[in-house]
Amino acid sequence: MHFRLYFGIFLLMKSLLQDDPRARVSVPPETRFPILGGRLALIPALVWLIFPGPWALTSPAATPATISHFAPAHGSGKQDFHILFDGNSWVYGAGSTGGSNFPNQTAALLRKTGKTAEILNFGVSGQTIDKMQSDAVSQIDTNHATYDILIGLELVNQWGNLDDSKEVIYGKYKQYFLDRKAAGFKYVFACTPHNQGYYSRVAGGTWATVRAYFIAQMKAEFPALGIGVIDCGSDARLSNWTDTTYFLADKIHLNNAGQAVQAQYACDALTNITSGDSVVLGWTGTNTCAYNLQQTPALAPAAWANAAPYTNLTGLGAMAVTTGVSTNSVMFYRLISVDTN
Repeated sequence: MHFRLYFGIFLLMKSLLQDDPRARVSVPPETRFPILGGRLALIPALVWLIFPGPWALTSPAATPATISHFAPAHGSGKQDFHILFDGNSWVYGAGSTGGSNFPNQTAALLRKTGKTAEILNFGVSGQTIDKMQSDAVSQIDTNHATYDILIGLELVNQWGNLDDSKEVIYGKYKQYFLDRKAAGFKYVFACTPHNQGYYSRVAGGTWATVRAYFIAQMKAEFPALGIGVIDCGSDARLSNWTDTTYFLADKIHLNNAGQAVQAQYACDALTNITSGDSVVLGWTGTNTCAYNLQQTPALAPAAWANAAPYTNLTGLGAMAVTTGVSTNSVMFYRLISVDTN
């Protein structure tokens, strides 16, 4: 009996102290701390604390930075929205009347809540993901300093006009948003596509089959990559292209009511995601390393992403402030050193 107890304790301690292959890095120290439901759980840099799951840190040879302050900054949430929309005719607003397109209705809903909203609409009828990507560097990315939020919607033209497989199309869509994050947009959102009956491509699956694949993949993968998902495409009202309550007779475009559905999903995503507590992190560097602040909604391989612009932090008494961009109830942060040699 005692042997089983002691052996159990031994295995428990061993599992707590061993390296977690998901978190292994080839650079010096890191420290992590979770935010739970908008509240912070403090983990001092020199104390390894196991929470909430089976992950552990091993003290490296180098001396880590010392966290001097770590607390939430409570506020009323984001009040000013500067949004750039990119995509196809669904973003441009084909089918709407009186200026009631999807982006304009999104801005109007935000203003009704007392917030300010400015938008740029780069939607172009017939635009594919390839065209969005090729034009992004010169037309989209140059606006990130003023318009910190990007919302994109495509997939259907890439599928209907080209021979790309659904896997290739999805990969291009994902890469587009990852590249916009890398270009400096603080918040990046991808919309899921609604149903349509205009394109009738059969090779590789019907639109109904391919659309379901796109939506499932986006919802499963994008959040861990720091890409918000606006799941307007899953709404039952946008699933029957013969329903003239929301669709035009052309079988592909939404009328004002249909675009109002899209706008409500976008508004909800924006207000929910940007109204969380901020992370306020003060630290003192005790070695010659620079540090990146990173975040992830799940402790999974390759899920960590830099919390821009808090990268290559150096010096003493540095302070980083960032607002969470995920609707996940748990968001993990870590301060990780980078090799500057």
